[in-house]
Amino acid sequence: MMSEFHFLRPYWLLALLPFVAILLLLLRSRLRQGNWSAVCDAE
Repeated sequence: MMSEFHFLRPYWLLALLPFVAILLLLLRSRLRQGNWSAVCDAE
C-alpha cells in the first residue's frame, strides 16, 4: 500500500521550505522584540 503512495506534484513540497523559513524568521524577530508594553507607558 505504501509503495503505491505518491504525490502528484512533489515540487509543491519544496515551496514549504521557504514558507517555514519565513515563519521562523518572523517568530524569532517577534521574540527578540519582547513585551515592551509591560515596560513603557502607552502615549
